[in-house]
Amino acid sequence: YVASAHGNLAEVAMRLGDVPAAAGHQRSCLELAVALGSPALVAFSLIVAARIAGWRDDWTTAVALHAKAEEQLEEIGLVLYEDDRKEIEALLDRAREQLGDEDFRAARSQGLEVTLSDAVQLADQVLATAEGA
Repeated sequence: YVASAHGNLAEVAMRLGDVPAAAGHQRSCLELAVALGSPALVAFSLIVAARIAGWRDDWTTAVALHAKAEEQLEEIGLVLYEDDRKEIEALLDRAREQLGDEDFRAARSQGLEVTLSDAVQLADQVLATAEGA
């Protein structure tokens, strides 16, 4: 799959610290994942967008996108690899520190309440902004 290849390239770019390249590849992955109806790739794209939102100190968006991604992964029965889970836990811990417990819970609830379509649009906006960074 081309979508999966873009997702893999995004992960490599993130690990190399090239956030604009990662955002561009993940944006392509997200667009193709939506077109193909691939819930796993959509969820993974939301996670990368959440990581990028955190990198930009947009903690509310990071938590909301991650909550929706987590919900999607649970619905299809996928779990993240241990390394990915640890990275996400670190992101969420940092978000909780920055937001405080009440705002963290509110951001999580917001993420769970939005439609998947709205979460995809939000992720696309995050990725588009970072792509141009």
